[in-house]
Amino acid sequence: MSLQGCDGSVLIDTTEQNIAEKEAPPNLTLRGFEVIDAIKAELEKECQGIVSCADILAMATRDGCAFAGGSAYDLKTGRRDGTISKMSEVNMPGPSFSVSDALANFEAKGLGLDDLITLLGGHSMGFAHCGFFLDRLYNFQGTGQPDPTISPNTLQTLLNACPQSLESNTDVSLDPKVFVNQNTSTPFKLDSSFYQAVLAAEAVFQLDQSLAFGNSTLTTVNDYVAKPKTFRKKFAQAMIKLTEVQVKTGQEGEIRINCRVVNPAGSPAPSPN
Repeated sequence: MSLQGCDGSVLIDTTEQNIAEKEAPPNLTLRGFEVIDAIKAELEKECQGIVSCADILAMATRDGCAFAGGSAYDLKTGRRDGTISKMSEVNMPGPSFSVSDALANFEAKGLGLDDLITLLGGHSMGFAHCGFFLDRLYNFQGTGQPDPTISPNTLQTLLNACPQSLESNTDVSLDPKVFVNQNTSTPFKLDSSFYQAVLAAEAVFQLDQSLAFGNSTLTTVNDYVAKPKTFRKKFAQAMIKLTEVQVKTGQEGEIRINCRVVNPAGSPAPSPN
């Protein structure tokens, strides 16, 4: 998420005059932009200048969660698209953040500890590139040793997948990938298996594994393991809150014609939806 909020700015491409936020290291592994392009193109045929890229992105994320096994949820629409997208403004918790640092980042957006713990559950599925956790394998906190909190079996799996020579890579999106959830046979399903991985010391990211080391976070982790339906319900609630962070409405922003490009100066502005 950028400092501009939930306004579809991550979809904007870099130009000669500006390096966009999708070029920031945490965003280099984002995929599926062409899907948003296709949805936008179809909508423009039917209702030109009405549906924002920010709304498309929010609804596509919602549907993706549901297809992956999460709970369906309703979303408000009417978001407007941002016109500012700068790599320098990307402000997201990194995989090596402490829980307290990540929480401060969330609180600055009006979200809380429960939201942080719950949204990290999205790491029940998908991939992680080695560069995002290589320090845990070879030089944890400058010790020259692996992170002692990683289970031996998981450590060996990650060492085999991520050679130390990758430390010289400047673009982590080119690194090999591993499943971000090492504790499941269904790595593309949104469920509470992520929290089982945390309890088994099999979390790939340092931030994720840190959830096991605080009473306030461990209580929720145990609750989600014991009550998978509770996790799905609260994940949906947290996603709704996330999609309402600093949204633009009314005359703010614009409705982009092309999700990758800010509208040309002087183009007619559609009425607020």
